[in-house]
Amino acid sequence: SNGTFYAYNNTVYDCKYGIREADYLRNNIVNGSTSTNYVGAVTASSNNISGDASSPDTAYRNKTVFFVATSTQDFHLEFRDGMGNPAMNAGTSSVSEIGFAVDIDGDTRSGTWDVGADDVGATLVMPHSIGTASRDFSTLQAWEDARDGVLTTRNVFKITSQSAAFSAGEVITGLTSNATGTYVIERATPSASETYMSLDGVSGIFQVSEVVQGGASNATATISAILTTAGTIEKGEAYKDAVFAAGVTIDDSTTDATHYMWLTAEPGSRHTGVAGTGVRIDMGGVGSGDVIHSLDHYSVIEWLEITNWRPTTDFGSADAIDIDNIKGTARNNIIHDPTPISTIRVHGIDVNNGNTVNNPDVYNNIVYNLIGVSATDLAGISISNTDYVYNNIVYNVPGGYGIYYYPGLLLKRTWQRYLTCSVFIFLLVFINVSGICLSQFYFLLLLFIPLMPIELFHLSSLLF
Repeated sequence: SNGTFYAYNNTVYDCKYGIREADYLRNNIVNGSTSTNYVGAVTASSNNISGDASSPDTAYRNKTVFFVATSTQDFHLEFRDGMGNPAMNAGTSSVSEIGFAVDIDGDTRSGTWDVGADDVGATLVMPHSIGTASRDFSTLQAWEDARDGVLTTRNVFKITSQSAAFSAGEVITGLTSNATGTYVIERATPSASETYMSLDGVSGIFQVSEVVQGGASNATATISAILTTAGTIEKGEAYKDAVFAAGVTIDDSTTDATHYMWLTAEPGSRHTGVAGTGVRIDMGGVGSGDVIHSLDHYSVIEWLEITNWRPTTDFGSADAIDIDNIKGTARNNIIHDPTPISTIRVHGIDVNNGNTVNNPDVYNNIVYNLIGVSATDLAGISISNTDYVYNNIVYNVPGGYGIYYYPGLLLKRTWQRYLTCSVFIFLLVFINVSGICLSQFYFLLLLFIPLMPIELFHLSSLLF
């Protein structure tokens, strides 16, 4: 014997033969071969797809797998709901002989595995490019404004035979089904030759092969495939074409744990752990407040470098990343060198939410050089409530904290300030109206002192 041959989760396409005489075969795809897909004897097999009748697994024979674009050698699986793509949710996780749990992109396989090298997951991911060199969108905010919406029920189709460009926000009607939906643009300037059509607020059921028409543009197209009617993950992929000079507020979307906004750097534009090697947001010292303000629940912010930010006023606050949502994520970011200023608050990453259980994930970030900043509240990473913070590096914050935890303190102190100010003003008004003497006022004030925070004795702190 020359050993044991294990062939698991491979994709083989456009070869004369596919796979020959493996001892153990699991989760393989062979399509597009000009001769027999699987050749020779097999000791044990399961879940192997063939385009012909040669698969050792009867139920997986004569299957055509849908890839994103074989013409450009993109062999990622094309997402389709249910069993629309025979490779999706058709594999086995019984691969203990060689013990792996990721796909070709390094993404974790979970649940029922997909067959082949790629695993597309349970939700359709819609990637769009962001940058200056003929990308879909030129700014981070332009991507967010275009692609936010009702992500939990968004429909996405492949279309052909498009007559003209569709318009943002127009109503699209199926001329056979009479189904309707609101058009979500795929790029800043809509094209007359789009591959995909995204619709929010869908009423009715669109059909494959029907013609759809825009209510404002009168443009038409034919639906060639329905990819999903069950929502999306919207992925903005920033390129390092040039330095971004503005951040983004991520808000106004309906999201959940499997449908959310995801802002990242495309793989070739990711930093190497060193500033200046990847996608960079440089605010140029211009007052902007928070650079990335993440308000939509479950949003992911990753692989960005952020620098040179500051509050909009000398008495404001500014965070490089502000996670103000449930279960948001900030990971693999480099944050450094805010603009020197005297102000109230500057944080690298801030997690501040009124939820009792917030559970954001903050990990694998590097935060440093928060110098030249004089602030009452200065921290590399500032958190509250139930937060998960791990594998971060924070250094050179000489005037503040590396990692700062305030469990409900801010809310408590703010409530005390408002209550104290309100009662204090009431007492002053009461003196005017009732005409009581000053000694009686002092007596009332002494009764109230045990309920007051220490800030009462610093009036400027209370009133400002």
